Amino acid sequence: MTSTNERISSSVYLINYFIYCPSLCEKEGQEDRKILYYYPFDVNLNRQIRTIGYCEGLVKFTETFGFDESFETVHFQKTRLLFHKVENDTCIAMTLHIPVIERKKDDKLLIEYYDENINDRIMLPILKMSYRYFVLQHGTISTVIQHGGVEELRNTLKQHFDKFIQHHLHTIIRDTTLDASYIGIQFLPIEKKLYLKLQSTLRRLELRFSSLKETLFLYKDQLIWSGLSQDDTSLVYSFFRLYYWPHIKTLLNSSTSQYLTIDTTASPADELLISTNSTSEIYQAFFLGNPPIPYRVLVININLVTIFCFFHDDIIYNEDVNTQIVYAFRKGLD
Repeated sequence: MTSTNERISSSVYLINYFIYCPSLCEKEGQEDRKILYYYPFDVNLNRQIRTIGYCEGLVKFTETFGFDESFETVHFQKTRLLFHKVENDTCIAMTLHIPVIERKKDDKLLIEYYDENINDRIMLPILKMSYRYFVLQHGTISTVIQHGGVEELRNTLKQHFDKFIQHHLHTIIRDTTLDASYIGIQFLPIEKKLYLKLQSTLRRLELRFSSLKETLFLYKDQLIWSGLSQDDTSLVYSFFRLYYWPHIKTLLNSSTSQYLTIDTTASPADELLISTNSTSEIYQAFFLGNPPIPYRVLVININLVTIFCFFHDDIIYNEDVNTQIVYAFRKGLD
């Protein structure tokens, strides 16, 4: 803790964020090919190559020790480097600025770096979750390459991460705490009778509609039920808290059924799209599972109750199905 003669003159912030694949560099002089994404975009290309080469060297160096778990953080005096291998030969990494403490001693101003102000157990999950958000919406890096090639991947990464870093990642890093939503899940305790009624409603729907794979049920920002795996539940819940909940909590409490979709390419104020009409546009694609496979997702909000319905990707749009699902949920919530 800082004393009265000390003050923190800077805070934790993101210096850079990059994604690279060493196998794309086939020979010397092609080092720029391994760069899939780099933030900030205005950094000189040679500087990008040196930074990624340095990170790549650290990864290879730590692998020589042969520990069961690979090193994913490196502590420097002024910065903290975090990296994680996401697929085959592809890595993501980010560098954080360590806060500076100005302290007076004998009428002299001393500057010290407050290394303890960055917790690896918090920041590393943020790095990993940032990639999982991408996979949730676009699929894995290898999947994008298979469908459109490396250049298409670079364009997709840029479109996604430019917005994500600008509108969300900076804030997450600045405001993160141990009880942050991306680390855990907030469950809503409910009475056994209500829980069984909800279970009965969900099971009847799943039996009635064979294309309905799983459901996830929330009241306000707390989870009541999820049929997804623990990892997928954590991912969707975190995504909900980041993109849906800031908008839902400002809505008037209405009994009108609302279909919700997210446009992550829009500004935060416009990213939630709300519709009261059942059209094919109310579905969005999520990639879930291990390995991730695509699902069509229908998100419904009724009186601050949010229901995620996960359908097989080959579902054919049917307005009657949506209407019947909403009717069943409304009846179950009465």
